[in-house]
Amino acid sequence: MDRRWRTAAVTFIAVTAVVAAAGWWWRRPREERWLKRELFRLCHLAEKHGEEPLVEAARRAERIAALMSEDVRLSSEHPWSVSLNSRREAGRAILEARAALDWLSVAIEDLQTRLAPDRATAEQRCTVRVCVRGADWSDVQARELSLRWRRESDGWRIAEVRVVEVIRPLPAASQGG
Repeated sequence: MDRRWRTAAVTFIAVTAVVAAAGWWWRRPREERWLKRELFRLCHLAEKHGEEPLVEAARRAERIAALMSEDVRLSSEHPWSVSLNSRREAGRAILEARAALDWLSVAIEDLQTRLAPDRATAEQRCTVRVCVRGADWSDVQARELSLRWRRESDGWRIAEVRVVEVIRPLPAASQGG
């Protein structure tokens, strides 16, 4: 009788471990897909096509900032040195950028998403092509970005955005004539 109980217990533990591992592997791709969708949603929110009421600009900036952790870090060395260290700073910078631009479209290429084994963080690397138009200039820029996501109590949030490489920077604003 002891041997049957021991065999049953070992079988139960083994089956439980297999089910848990299968669940972990099944859930992993789902979380990676969700993170990809969130990045594309962020890009859609960032886009601007013509004039925009201040209330709409503020609403979009707030929704983008809400995808970020409170202590988010955004950094770029080229072509301008930028360093933002909070959700509030990021939201303000997003609103200011929206006010300065007449047109903004974003396309993501070569997106790679990797979930950490502990599923508490994830990293995304991608090339972002941005078409912009201001009052007296327009151009297309391309940058390779690295984003680090962190799982928080209320869901996944962007913890860090870093420009890895500027492939084609924006030119300095020229004087219209």
